[in-house]
Amino acid sequence: MKKGGVVLICRILWSAGTAKVSAEQCQYLNAAGMACHLDYIRAGPNSAAYTSYLRGVDYNIIRRGSSALKPLWAFATNVAHGVPEKGVFPLEGGLDLDSIFVAALHVARHRPDVILCSDQFSGIVAYLVHRMCRTPYVVYLQEGIYEDPDRTMSHLPAAGRNRIRRLARSLDGRVLGHAAEVLGITQGSLDSVRRSGYSVPGSVVFLGAPSPPVKRVDQPREPLVLSVATWDKGRYPEIYLDIGRRLKNCKLVIAGMWRYGYQDEERRFREEIVKEHLSDRVVVTGKIDQDQLESYYGRAKVFLRLGIDEVGVGGGCLDALSWGIPIVTNRQLGISDILVDGVNGRVFDAIDTAKIARAIDDLVTDTRTYEAIREAALATARQYTWERHAELLREHLQRAMKTSCSSCG
Repeated sequence: MKKGGVVLICRILWSAGTAKVSAEQCQYLNAAGMACHLDYIRAGPNSAAYTSYLRGVDYNIIRRGSSALKPLWAFATNVAHGVPEKGVFPLEGGLDLDSIFVAALHVARHRPDVILCSDQFSGIVAYLVHRMCRTPYVVYLQEGIYEDPDRTMSHLPAAGRNRIRRLARSLDGRVLGHAAEVLGITQGSLDSVRRSGYSVPGSVVFLGAPSPPVKRVDQPREPLVLSVATWDKGRYPEIYLDIGRRLKNCKLVIAGMWRYGYQDEERRFREEIVKEHLSDRVVVTGKIDQDQLESYYGRAKVFLRLGIDEVGVGGGCLDALSWGIPIVTNRQLGISDILVDGVNGRVFDAIDTAKIARAIDDLVTDTRTYEAIREAALATARQYTWERHAELLREHLQRAMKTSCSSCG
């Protein structure tokens, strides 16, 4: 890694969308004329399997091994996320604080001109480098910030929730308060910052969609409803199952891995499908490779992704747009920022499984409406490109390099 330029910091190299988004940002920022290097703070489980999207990217994994404190960090993370019963699992998402200091020293040695952070956790690294070297940084929020520990940590006594709230606000205050800018992946991510009382300069920089696979978007479609995510209790798979029960004209495919530590939940979910004799109408793929996933994108007629207590774009939605697949979603999920109900997708104000199932059945049987929405979805994908995203990022990063930190005095 050369000194200077842009350092993009991402928390973990794993299957999550954050890691893939950071790789795309690095690649396209370089194409836009900014020398960008990508640092993953640490490797996640099976990280070697996720390097396919890093081809041509200048990247480094700062910490490949695990510290002796890994079980502690995993347990603390599960407590904070409301799943204390998972104990030291899942380990892949552990917020290991000792890795932050290792990463900060690594980044500081290379004296970047500006740092781009993929979330608040990697923002702590940038904040430490900023205090050591006065390096400006920009935080790009791919989700909202932590707002309500009373709801997600009802398993803890009030005193415990208050301590976590104070710690979260203290860290957020430092990271966001010293950032040259805070960018949001969606309007909802920025709104969460303002609802929490932080007054920081910020704007939305929506993600780019992959280039439409022109040779395959027009192939014959099957009555398949595809949903792609990394599944755990926060994705509420039971809601998707209820929609699958109600579909009359389609089969629902629930694709993607279940997080480490959720094997029992996946097993019970599959058993419920068998018990209700829904195996011919609801398919759970588990972890699948890219070729299998693209096969589903090439065949599916509708893409279903709902947001419950999440404001990100929604894994797979932009891929679906690029394939010309109409998206069915709700207002809370960030993809709704660029969808107009009945024009380039279907957007519901609230999650009503019966209403959503009827809308999907109607959509797949109304050829004229379906084709109009499909063409509009492709047009939207062509509008929101990675080149456009990188150009907007470049403008913000260049402005950050000229901005002095008012919080440092």
